[in-house]
Amino acid sequence: MRLIIKYRVVIAVLAAALIPTVLFLYSINSQLTGISSEAASERLEMLRTEKSRQIVSYYSFVKSYLEEFSRGFHGGYELRSTVELERGEAELGITGLLLLDEEFRPIKARGAVVQESIERLKGLIIGRDFHIDDFRVSDEGSTQTVFHRSMIGNTKRYAIAEIDSSRISGILRNEYADIDIYNKAFQIISSTREDREAKTDITALSKRILDGNTSTEVFGEEMVSYGVVDLGEAVLFINIYIPQSTTTVIAGNARRFALFIGALSLLLACFLGIREYLARKREGSGPFESAKRLDELEASLDSTLENLDSLFRNGRRLKSRIDSVKADLESGKDDVK
Repeated sequence: MRLIIKYRVVIAVLAAALIPTVLFLYSINSQLTGISSEAASERLEMLRTEKSRQIVSYYSFVKSYLEEFSRGFHGGYELRSTVELERGEAELGITGLLLLDEEFRPIKARGAVVQESIERLKGLIIGRDFHIDDFRVSDEGSTQTVFHRSMIGNTKRYAIAEIDSSRISGILRNEYADIDIYNKAFQIISSTREDREAKTDITALSKRILDGNTSTEVFGEEMVSYGVVDLGEAVLFINIYIPQSTTTVIAGNARRFALFIGALSLLLACFLGIREYLARKREGSGPFESAKRLDELEASLDSTLENLDSLFRNGRRLKSRIDSVKADLESGKDDVK
């Protein structure tokens, strides 16, 4: 009966530590899955917003550059050096520039501008100072035509710029997710993945993207965040995506930490259980051990008493012999006298 009580105590100690540990690990596992997905979703949305803003800013720089280019040739004088022009064009991905007068006659040309762009400009209703055509995709890459109208005094100037997608590709670079930029024809004009650039991608997801939707969701085996890059009159479409498995990395690391804590808790519970068992064992064997030690102490005391009694008797015998010798000596003295 006493042994059963001991084991019940040990089991109670282990259960008291094990049950909360299991519940803690289960709760952590379910919560971390949701937390990691939510964190990945928020990060994708932030990245999409940031990249969209940077692309819009890029076109603002293109517009400013074309305005400066138009003003730089007012009166036939080139106010900016060739080096400055080349540097600006390289930074903005401009492959060709053409400045026209109000009769659409060329004033200055840099690089190559296709004739179709001039005809396209003539067909536009120039009620705006800035116009962006959609990207064209070919085997040579993605190109786009941008038009700008400026007034220099009472004189009109028209600037045409041919740009490639190199600057946008630079904007898309990041270490977290892959990004695709679409034109209106389901063509990927720029991507962080070279194997997807200049590809036509018509899928259920791309249809949803080009319908102008904005969302962050799990699609297939990927978490995606897509939306519209509003450039004013023109639009581009952005899709940012990561493998769904990536969202479990943070949760996996946290789970391993939680398991480590759980393992320590179990080890501590085992230690406490063993210690409790040993304590109970010592308590159960205490009376026997005490009685045994008392017997040993009593035997030791008896032996000591016997030794003391023997020593006392021997002392008395020795005293008797001393008294006898002393009496003999006294008798001898009397005889001598």
